Amino acid sequence: MPEIPESFHADVHGDTVIDADQLVRITSLHRGFLYQHLYAAACLLRFKTAGMHRLLGRVFK
Repeated sequence: MPEIPESFHADVHGDTVIDADQLVRITSLHRGFLYQHLYAAACLLRFKTAGMHRLLGRVFK
């Protein structure tokens, strides 16, 4: 497992976390969700420039 940065051992109020490894896993998971949302938004924004006109039955004009 990668080294845990010292900044991960305390939250914004200065309290220490019980399980720093779990905090790393949760942080990584949320970064993954953010990436997926940003990728989906980019795909939708490029939809018309890619020559697409229909997405799941909805027609975009």
